[in-house]
Amino acid sequence: MAEKFDHLEEHLEKFVENIRQLGIIVSDFQPSSQAGLNQKLNFIVTGLQDIDKCRQQLHDITVPLEVFEYIDQGRNPQLYTKECLERALAKNEQVKGKIDTMKEAHGDPLNWFHSSQRGRHLLWRVTLCSCGTLVIKGVA
Repeated sequence: MAEKFDHLEEHLEKFVENIRQLGIIVSDFQPSSQAGLNQKLNFIVTGLQDIDKCRQQLHDITVPLEVFEYIDQGRNPQLYTKECLERALAKNEQVKGKIDTMKEAHGDPLNWFHSSQRGRHLLWRVTLCSCGTLVIKGVA
């Protein structure tokens, strides 16, 4: 998988360099440099075709929109992954704290969630809402 990205990165670097050189040619254009300009334009077209071929190899890659927002804000997109992991760790610690609190208040959660009612075994379903609240429902 890394080779695909390396291949794309190589083509992008060549493309950016050709665009930079094209800017130099255009900024100081002389009629005698028309052949060099045409050649550079052909390199750019070929570079776009190579990048398009790489796109076909990476069609199954999805990038969260938040990553593009990081880039638009001038931030390093690798910070997105770091911050996602930090948020997940904080949420994990929060849920662990709730579970520990329930253990302290009610003993072993397995004993607390399973009880007998009118001769039937009642199972409690515990789910964690997106807002961080534990929801407990009895299931017969």
